[in-house]
Amino acid sequence: MDATTRLNASAPEGSQILLEVEEATPLNSITLARVGRAPEEDIEQMIRGRLKDRILCQGDHITLPVPGGVLELQVVRCRPKKGFLSENTKATIHRKSAKRPLVSTSDVSFTDIGGLDEQIERLQECAIIPLLHPELFVHSGKEPIRGVLLHGEPGTGKGMLAKALARECHCTFLAVSAPELIQGVYGESEKGLRNLFEKAKKEAPAVIFIDEIDAIGGCREERSGGMSQSL
Repeated sequence: MDATTRLNASAPEGSQILLEVEEATPLNSITLARVGRAPEEDIEQMIRGRLKDRILCQGDHITLPVPGGVLELQVVRCRPKKGFLSENTKATIHRKSAKRPLVSTSDVSFTDIGGLDEQIERLQECAIIPLLHPELFVHSGKEPIRGVLLHGEPGTGKGMLAKALARECHCTFLAVSAPELIQGVYGESEKGLRNLFEKAKKEAPAVIFIDEIDAIGGCREERSGGMSQSL
């Protein structure tokens, strides 16, 4: 099962899934909205050909490989609310893009990452469980983990792990490089960091990935500048 299918089924990596045989009916109509930028050419005919006989539900997220990238779509509405796209289905492309994608990440999941099984397992324990099942911590009276420090040489998969984490937890993914937050004007660095977390609150649940955090995350007593200490 790929990442998009798990997302639509609300099935995190490693969860058990019960499959049932159900008779599908053709859709009378379906309305799709583009997520982000779409190809310039008319995509309605392409979508009809690529999605023919595919079972879709209202709210589903769809990713289709296209030249130069991935076309992301969201099922805004369909009648009935579940069925397959047939030749007689009236398909409409919404003029406006989707207000917010189901996920703001590339189509990457833990199954796409090799050689990091131990790290993935630890992320599932300390990050995915608190995000998907916060009630476990409420009942026990313990505070869930709110941050994870990933360390390693450049190119070892830290960013991929963060993207996959957001995908598996159905969270918005926000990424920033720590050196980009450092500004010469007094107060601008703190403002940029504050705006980042405010955006995460508005689009919650969200995963914030701060790359090269050692640029601003050293020990306070080792920092001489006031801006570095406040960050």
